[in-house]
Amino acid sequence: MAGPSPPLNECRPMKMNLLVNRLHILFNGIAIVAWFYYRATHLCSIIKTRETPLVPYLIVCFSESVLTFLWILDQAYKWRPVKRYVRPESLPEDEKLPPLDVFICTADPSKEPSQGVMNTVISAMAMDYPPDKLAIFLSDDGGSYVTLQAMQEAWKFSRYWIPFVKKYEMKTRCPEAYFSEAGSAHDKFSNSSEFAADKKKIEQKYQEFMDNLEKNSVNAKASVSRDHPPNVQVITDEDSNAVGSDLKEMPLLVYVAREKRPSHPHHFKGGALNVLLRVSAVISNAPYFLVLDCDMYCNDPSAARQAICFYLDPKISSDIAWVQFPQKFRDMGKHDIYGGSLNPIWRRGQGLDGLRGPTIYGCNFVMTREAIYGLGKASKGNVDINQLKKSFGPSNEFIKTINKSYRPQLPEDRKCSGELQKEIQLLASCTHDKDTEWGHEASIYFESEPCFLGASPMSLNDMLVQQTRWSFGLMQIGLSKFSPLIYAPLRMSILQSMCYSHLILECLYAVPFYLIAIIPPISLLYGIPLYPKVSDPFFLVFAFIFVSSLLKHVQEVLSYGDDIMTALYELRVFVMKCAACYFYANLNAVLDRLGLLQANFSLTNKVVDDEQVRRYEQGIYDFQVSPMLLAPLCSLYILNLATLTLGIPKLLNKGDELFVQAAISLVGLILNYHLLEGMVLRTDKGRISPSLLLLSVGIAAAIWVRKVRNGSITSSERNACIERPADHQQAIVLTCLWIVQRPYIWRPVKRTVYPERLPEDEKLPPIDVFICTADPSKEPSLGVMNTVISAMALDYPPDKLAVYLQDDGGSYVTLNAVRESWKFSRYWIPYCRKYEVKIRCPDAYFSAAESAHDKFISSSEFAADRKKVEQKYEEFKENLEKNSVNAKASLSRDHPPIVEVMTDEDGNVMGSDLKGVPLLVYVAREKRPNHPHHFKGGALNTLLRVSAVLSNAPYFLVLDCDMYCYDPSSARQAMCFYLDPKIAPKIAWVQFPQKFRDLSEHDIYGGSLNAIWRKGLGLDGARGPTIYGCNFFMTREAIYGMGKIDKNVDLNQLKKSFGSSNELLKSLYKDYKPQLPEDRKCSDALQKELQLLASCTYDNGTQWGEEVGYMYFTVVEDSITSLVLHGRGWISVFLDPDTPCFLGSSTTNLNDMLVQQTRWAFGLMQIGLSKYSPLLYGLPRMPALQAISYCAPIFECLTAIPFYGLAIIPQICLVHGIPLYPKVSDPFFIAVAIIFISSQLKHIQDVLVYGDSFMTAVYELRVWLMKGAACYFYATLNAVLDRFGLHEATFSLTNKAVDEERARLFELGLYDFQVSTMLLVPICALYLLNLASFIIGIPRILQKGDELFAQAVLPLYGVIVGYHLFQGMFLRKDKGRISSSIILLSTAVAAIILCCGSIIVFF
Repeated sequence: MAGPSPPLNECRPMKMNLLVNRLHILFNGIAIVAWFYYRATHLCSIIKTRETPLVPYLIVCFSESVLTFLWILDQAYKWRPVKRYVRPESLPEDEKLPPLDVFICTADPSKEPSQGVMNTVISAMAMDYPPDKLAIFLSDDGGSYVTLQAMQEAWKFSRYWIPFVKKYEMKTRCPEAYFSEAGSAHDKFSNSSEFAADKKKIEQKYQEFMDNLEKNSVNAKASVSRDHPPNVQVITDEDSNAVGSDLKEMPLLVYVAREKRPSHPHHFKGGALNVLLRVSAVISNAPYFLVLDCDMYCNDPSAARQAICFYLDPKISSDIAWVQFPQKFRDMGKHDIYGGSLNPIWRRGQGLDGLRGPTIYGCNFVMTREAIYGLGKASKGNVDINQLKKSFGPSNEFIKTINKSYRPQLPEDRKCSGELQKEIQLLASCTHDKDTEWGHEASIYFESEPCFLGASPMSLNDMLVQQTRWSFGLMQIGLSKFSPLIYAPLRMSILQSMCYSHLILECLYAVPFYLIAIIPPISLLYGIPLYPKVSDPFFLVFAFIFVSSLLKHVQEVLSYGDDIMTALYELRVFVMKCAACYFYANLNAVLDRLGLLQANFSLTNKVVDDEQVRRYEQGIYDFQVSPMLLAPLCSLYILNLATLTLGIPKLLNKGDELFVQAAISLVGLILNYHLLEGMVLRTDKGRISPSLLLLSVGIAAAIWVRKVRNGSITSSERNACIERPADHQQAIVLTCLWIVQRPYIWRPVKRTVYPERLPEDEKLPPIDVFICTADPSKEPSLGVMNTVISAMALDYPPDKLAVYLQDDGGSYVTLNAVRESWKFSRYWIPYCRKYEVKIRCPDAYFSAAESAHDKFISSSEFAADRKKVEQKYEEFKENLEKNSVNAKASLSRDHPPIVEVMTDEDGNVMGSDLKGVPLLVYVAREKRPNHPHHFKGGALNTLLRVSAVLSNAPYFLVLDCDMYCYDPSSARQAMCFYLDPKIAPKIAWVQFPQKFRDLSEHDIYGGSLNAIWRKGLGLDGARGPTIYGCNFFMTREAIYGMGKIDKNVDLNQLKKSFGSSNELLKSLYKDYKPQLPEDRKCSDALQKELQLLASCTYDNGTQWGEEVGYMYFTVVEDSITSLVLHGRGWISVFLDPDTPCFLGSSTTNLNDMLVQQTRWAFGLMQIGLSKYSPLLYGLPRMPALQAISYCAPIFECLTAIPFYGLAIIPQICLVHGIPLYPKVSDPFFIAVAIIFISSQLKHIQDVLVYGDSFMTAVYELRVWLMKGAACYFYATLNAVLDRFGLHEATFSLTNKAVDEERARLFELGLYDFQVSTMLLVPICALYLLNLASFIIGIPRILQKGDELFAQAVLPLYGVIVGYHLFQGMFLRKDKGRISSSIILLSTAVAAIILCCGSIIVFF
């Protein structure tokens, strides 16, 4: 009688490791308690004696507390490590094995080459598992035809490969791995001639397969799309007779490209796996599924059987959610310098397995559907399908799959019916998750011979980027409602929740790392002891903790089978992760939690770089890394090297006291010797670049300078230390900013023109008008079309006028509106010219009292014509309103180029001659998510190119879409400069100020921008103003960077600058005539040329955006372009006539104003931190006065530095009675008073001279204060982050749609504080700080009035000027008040600033 069958699996505790771990926990724990006893007693002694500065000591104590907390969490991994074993040979026969689905995700064939991905797919198909119970699903997030074609090729090859590997019992079933090794057939086939013949045949098929993949991958990058419909294809034979046949011998293979739309969140890999879950449910519906990375092939074909050993064990199967295999890598060198093996993670896996199981590690795990659906055993009963739709979505077929008796609907020939295909499309759509529980609502760790092999990062940059991404994602969890400190303890054991806490909060190591890497070395330099003397018994405690921790790490590495060098490499990787990955992960997670950062997913590049591989194989670090990732690490190394070297005299003097601090720096320097090699000793390409070395030295020096005041100082010295940054530094910055403002008032000029002296119309030059729009939901079509029509109706020869509208949204709403505008303009333009209408914007005209010439006012014909045109305008408005119903839905960020020249469908409309109506052209340049579009600069460059072949006017006018032509003579006024032979050759542009029609008597948001236009008058006396976004006429010659050319110039020489269009190049000829026929209907050849010029790739490889056209790289294309043009020697003029030439809509709410000002300031600061900084680019190329005038707007947001300094430091010092300014009795008090009062009076004088009121000066001061607290602060921060590649510039439209409630508040002069929290909190916090410090400081003022008078005036001045904030917080009750939550948050911020400042002052 046969005995009981052996168990399918076995779990054995790792007894030796368990014993060592627990002894280490015991002894190290006792030592840590003793250490904190020392810290506590020594802290009390410091407070009493003040022998050692308290602040650095507290910082070190805090660092050690964080380290201890993380150490305690880490010990949970080590409490009960276990090892598991399986017996797949004891499994039941194949018929009784459960089905298994395999999920593989890929996204970009240019970074994840198809050859590697398909090898993974084929290895999964060839697993040692019943093929009729195996289904492989590949999710392609790039929707790439390259990947789809590769899948079809993989299917064809697998029809040969799978029978081959099963026939000869292959051990290695990944084709690439098999053909690159000696051979891995079963021993009994090794000498078989039949095997040799079959192997040769299959190798030929594999080479054909790889050749086909290589051909298909030529345009891999271009094939990727971020905007595509769902595409699900079950791969099968096109010819049913192909290779013998029976589909049951082949696993199911399915290609899935879920729907992707830029406007819908896709949730990265989690979203892709959820789609695979849904699609696979209706196709195969296996109860278990295996998840693989696209580069992680199946190395052991028995992997699936090994996992099933747990699921078919009745003792534990009901509790198991997933079986996790470790990730092993095929490309590991003997020098694992980047920690690519991830062995520290897998060592923890053994410990987690003893505590109800490991976490999911991204891939290589087999999971049950029951667990991932979250239904548990309840799903096995009779459940109403309708009740499940709220959780699982609207698909009836998917809901049915939850039923135990469900059978998939895929027929035997694997060809989906139309109904099934429709259901699959729904399940793969981007909207299926909406309003469902998808994405909202224990395990085994198993390690044997590697079941799966993948590719690890082989460059330092890839490793750091990957680790930063992982750490950021984990910290996102730590800052969410799923934080293990909150979520875990109530739902799992303490030890398991500790493991999750350590994993998720691991990047907090950055906090003690940075503090310990900075504070002790600098304290060493200044002889400040922070650790026990060598002769102190507690020195042994510290030494024990330090040494035992290092030895424990070495023991863990050796017990896992690695060597001592692996322990060293892991320590180096930990240091690099702390300095870069954990630091940026913490920063980004906090910004993400506050809504200031959008999470993104960057693929790890799987493409092999031979040079990097060579260095990796030799164990040489490749330091070709992003400066932002490497600079912190190098800076800390240089800081420790410098402080240790310079601290040698202190060591010789106080060696007993400073030994530990010196040892910490020395250990860090020795451990990271590879950095010294990279900085100083190496000369190869992988070394640390000199520019990065200089940057690191600068950062280290900055850290050093900021910390030099940590020494032991007296009270008077402390006051002096506070005074220097509070007084001198702020005064220097303010003085510099004041100096760069002086060119504005050095030589202001006022210009007058005489358009009546212009020559007759026939001699006037042509003009193009460029108007840009992007979103009809934010820029309503009615307003945009009024601007278009007003431009068409300019008092200028219509045959010499062309109007171009660039629609960046590619919206059919805007296109239809342009067509309607063309129809209406056929009535409007003749009417305006006939009656000499003064206001030629229809909306403004019909809302004005009268605007025809006096001689027509009493005419009955005029009255009749006006009534008729008014009716036409009403019809026009109604048509626009109908077209705009789905304005937001009409937008597209992924569309081909559209260029349409408007003309009459019926040539008999109003009888008419097209020459009597200006040319009107709609342009929607091509937009693709994976191509940069360069904001407004890119739009204007497209218009320059398109207009060159349609009208090619030598001058063009740029208007904002809401800035209509108020004075029809504006074009003639501009021509007064261009036709003046004395100055015309030098003039690049004529700038008109922006004036606004919707300003109230209370311009509380500074919407008039008069502060800018006042400066324009001053700039006009210094070779001209900058470009101010719109309302300027410019010459093509200036913007092209060259004049018209003769025909003897070789066009091929110009292609590098202007691109491949021959027609555009011909437009540069002096005698070029545009190709548009008189009927304005484009030929096919011309239309094709226009499509090319408006394509998103036309700029590539040309000088557009660099030397030609509007400059790119910043959101303020106007400022950088004007700087470059002035640098080339051009001048400009500022024309501010009494009658505004253009009228637009200003910002009428505080949020829009702050967002707009932040965007402008950010763009300007981008220029300041680039090679075009006026200090570097301007001074050699233009007069000093003009270069300095550019510094003022570009560096204006640096005002935030003295603003914050003067809004915080004097106030805190006032509270503590520390004087920073001269006494009232001091003669220098008069100097301070003169500077303060004269600057206020000068501002008032500027405002009054320009024709504004005293209250305008008050409103401008308030706007400046709010900009200093919010806009300039965030602009400076974002510009610095952008400079280091940590922030991507975006462009947000100012909303032109009118909100009646906000408009009412604006008319009443009441501030609307419905503002983003991040913008309003700094403003309110500083106001509350000033208010509180003034009130708290009153006793000090009464006691030391003579000394503290100036400091008392400063917060009082801020409180009075910012009285509107006081009203918004405490007096107002309307909807526009400051919310209670913002008041509370601002109060907390102010309190923190006050407390921290007080601590610094006290200690």
